Amino acid sequence: MIAETAAGDGLGVKVKCIGIEDVFASGYGTHNQVRKANGLDSDGTYQKIKRYLADE
Repeated sequence: MIAETAAGDGLGVKVKCIGIEDVFASGYGTHNQVRKANGLDSDGTYQKIKRYLADE
């Protein structure tokens, strides 16, 4: 919440929120399988950050 508030208050802080949209998570299985199915594993997080930095 602190990072989102700082970014929203025009302090020049860049914040990329990564998480599940306002929907039910996809997939069933272990914690790691569900994270991967929703793009929240290490590779999915890396890809989101990579796209974010490329869009700047």
